[in-house]
Amino acid sequence: MRGLFQRVVMLALALGVTLAVFLFWGRLGNALRTAMEVVYAEPKQATQPAADPNEVTATIVPAAKPPACTKDHPCPAPKP
Repeated sequence: MRGLFQRVVMLALALGVTLAVFLFWGRLGNALRTAMEVVYAEPKQATQPAADPNEVTATIVPAAKPPACTKDHPCPAPKP
């Protein structure tokens, strides 16, 4: 009778450990899935659709102005 009781206790312990491991990996997988999820921005609708679908438009951005020379940041000397 003692051997049967030990087997039941060990079976219950093994099932408990197995369930705890599955619970841990399930929560870890859920946390990683939500942490690694990429959120994309909603695409904005173009103001005017292009007449030709193969046409590409571009906007030219002006060059940035060089920083102003100050006492703390002097201008570099011109190269000869």
